[in-house]
Amino acid sequence: MPYLSWIDDQPLKEAFQGLLSAVKKGEHQAEHNFHRNVTDPFGVQFSTLLLDKSKEEWARHELHRQIDKALFNAIGNFHQKIIAGIPGWQDLCNTNQFDLINEDKQIIAELKNKHNTLNAHGAANLYKQLSTLVNSKSSVYKGYTAYYVVMIPKSPSGVDAEFCPSDPATGEKCKLDPLVRQMDGKRFYALASGVDSALEDLFLAVPAILKDMKNTSFASFDPAFVLDVFKKAFGS
Repeated sequence: MPYLSWIDDQPLKEAFQGLLSAVKKGEHQAEHNFHRNVTDPFGVQFSTLLLDKSKEEWARHELHRQIDKALFNAIGNFHQKIIAGIPGWQDLCNTNQFDLINEDKQIIAELKNKHNTLNAHGAANLYKQLSTLVNSKSSVYKGYTAYYVVMIPKSPSGVDAEFCPSDPATGEKCKLDPLVRQMDGKRFYALASGVDSALEDLFLAVPAILKDMKNTSFASFDPAFVLDVFKKAFGS
């Protein structure tokens, strides 16, 4: 049986493999550059003094921090590849215009992993870019709906509304545009797949997929803990 009902195993595993490769590369770079990069001596001193860490504990924590950074940077691309693996969706990140498209549903989307990824200027520029794409008479995407997808919302209640950021250049809100919307990851996964529980289904399937791909049992894994984190991020 497939891991999930709304995506084939092959694109699903390819997305996971991409994530694993990014983490492995990040681990190699962190170990290779650990003593080459300039380290903040004040950070080291305060960490060892105030957090009562030995030099070995500090080094282990710093190495893990750098590897975690590579992991977190890869998660946004992971979601992009998962959604692109759903029938009808394509990954168009190489266009530098947006990330995802579904021509049948006339949807284009730009995906970010967290709500604070873009600053005010970045949000205003993204709005203008998306609005031009779906409104310009010369655009092949005229009439499409453009989504700015924030995987991890600012609050568990999530968001599904017109994308209307403030424009620092004018000091005013951008014009409301019904074709330019903002949506959280849980809702967008549901929209993309047609399955309301798609994101949670993927989340719950992660241990089994990784177990099969890495042939390991993850003995210290605490499913109740991570499920509680999921519910706090996306609501129950």
